[in-house]
Amino acid sequence: MSVNKSSADDRLLEITKLIKDSKFSFHDLSRHISSKKGEIARFNMPFEFGIDFGCYQFDKQRKDKIIALIDSSPHSYDVHISDMSGRDILYHYNNAEYLFEIIPTWLRKHTAYLYDSPKRLKGYHMSWIEDYKIAVKEIGYDLRSINKIDIGIYIKLLKRWIPVWKKENKYSIP
Repeated sequence: MSVNKSSADDRLLEITKLIKDSKFSFHDLSRHISSKKGEIARFNMPFEFGIDFGCYQFDKQRKDKIIALIDSSPHSYDVHISDMSGRDILYHYNNAEYLFEIIPTWLRKHTAYLYDSPKRLKGYHMSWIEDYKIAVKEIGYDLRSINKIDIGIYIKLLKRWIPVWKKENKYSIP
């Protein structure tokens, strides 16, 4: 996602443009319960899914769009978004490890690519995390605040890292 260049920029319009331009979309509906007393649950993902669903339904040029819904367990979404019954939804059971399985499996159904194994994908992710921490330190950030680093910096570092990593690892697919 691009970062707003000005306070006058509209983040929702940027998200909507990304949704409109994307063939594949993933929406994780699992974070609908607050984690602490007094905390209010956020509903950005269901809202963004609604925008995506509308794009799929009403934009005649985007009938190639493919949407994946992800939740923590079967039918947990019924509590907060009951109109989703009868849809094929992927489940991660609140375990990030499952994402390395369910996302490439889902993509294999909808593309011609043969994706790497979950174990290998997790290895790639771990390589990125290690290299990201090094890169963050190199530009003067403290690792204790790594979760607060601006998304724009994260994206720039990731875009710089991917081609180098692919070349070093002779990676070409997909």
